[in-house]
Amino acid sequence: MVWRRLKGLFGGGNGDEPVEDDGAVTPSQAPPDPIAERLALVDQALAADKVEAALRETRGLLLMAPWERRVLERAARVLEAAGEENLAAGFAEAAAERGADAVLALSRELLALDDAELALGLGRAACRRDARSAAAQAAVADALHALSEHTRAVEHLSAFSGVLEQPELAERLALAAALAGDWKTWGRVAPVLGDDAGAAWVLGVGARARFEADARSAIAEAAEPAGDDAADGEGDGDGAAEAAPVARAVPAPVTAREGMFVRYGVLLVAETPCEGPVDEAELGGWIAGGAAALQLVAPSDTRVGYVGTRSELIARWLASALGTSALPLSARLPEQDLVVAIADDDDLAAVYETRTFAGGGATTWLFQAVKDARRREMPLADVIGAIGEDVELPLGMLDAERATDRLPPKLALTGLEERAGQADEAEIEAITAWASAREELLSLASPPDADARPLFEG
Repeated sequence: MVWRRLKGLFGGGNGDEPVEDDGAVTPSQAPPDPIAERLALVDQALAADKVEAALRETRGLLLMAPWERRVLERAARVLEAAGEENLAAGFAEAAAERGADAVLALSRELLALDDAELALGLGRAACRRDARSAAAQAAVADALHALSEHTRAVEHLSAFSGVLEQPELAERLALAAALAGDWKTWGRVAPVLGDDAGAAWVLGVGARARFEADARSAIAEAAEPAGDDAADGEGDGDGAAEAAPVARAVPAPVTAREGMFVRYGVLLVAETPCEGPVDEAELGGWIAGGAAALQLVAPSDTRVGYVGTRSELIARWLASALGTSALPLSARLPEQDLVVAIADDDDLAAVYETRTFAGGGATTWLFQAVKDARRREMPLADVIGAIGEDVELPLGMLDAERATDRLPPKLALTGLEERAGQADEAEIEAITAWASAREELLSLASPPDADARPLFEG
């Protein structure tokens, strides 16, 4: 992927952070023109044919002063030397243009390339060029959202005059308020949201975020110790007003499950992300947990569909846990409710290419064993076993290098289930209880159509 190569070349930065002021410095802080000094370092690196060093230094400059034309011009030269001609052209245009459009386009492109820090800086540069541009304000909010800086997004958008009259900004402000737990701002913004799909999604996020906030507050209050008077049974009758402050329990950290639920309405079986190879027991636990949640909403005779050998194995395993059977997705009958099972993101394309995935007037639930945390803009399943990076499912027997070592899914499943053993009943009960408490807020309750599924933002 181009963005991965670019980020590798840019490196992780050099300690500089995006700034929000005009870049002015005092003599005690830096030389009279620190930008010129650092531009000279870039030029020296280029002259020595040290392109990677030039890229690292350029990234630091862009984080320091993304509005500086000298910096934008040098970024264009360095990126051209690195073979990134399209990005180089974008920076060259941004340097030559006085308006905000080219800088704004760069911000959007860098956000798509998963570099939210640079996207934020360039979004702010676009705001400097056109302070009345709603699109520029939105770009800053989107970058802050990608950085999980939701409180800063609320502050930024709230300072923009007429934010509630701009639907695209009002929706972003409501989203930031919900994710920041800023219910005062939410109460001001939510009533003015329209009735389009974007507003409906944001309102859903707000409802789920409020549910989790209330649940966490209830846990904290339940753990709150009694005051001094209650502890020793003494007091002068007016102790409530003079009691020592009560130590409040600190809410538990937000888990991956909670995050996926709040932002997308997705049920994530594994509470924490995973990485690398997983064994049969772990995969079996995800499938058992997903089956338990699906049983809350799907009729008992709902079958499981699949496309391809990897998905077939997952589908047969899930069908076994549900007490039903699996069938090829292409064999689905009109208006037949179905759970479609996939192994990972690579299976999604094949599912979407199968005409019967839409299912007409039927209900289609989507179960995915593992979701790659780096694969953005991918439609999300209703139930996901786990999320992580470089996750390797124990399915090598399906596509072994030697044909004689390969097993058909039906035979491979027998060995997998034996090695997996029984799923932990306590864990299954816990996921069932968790899903039951949120059933109406989960996408499981009303799975979206194939073309209306939320896209993963990372």
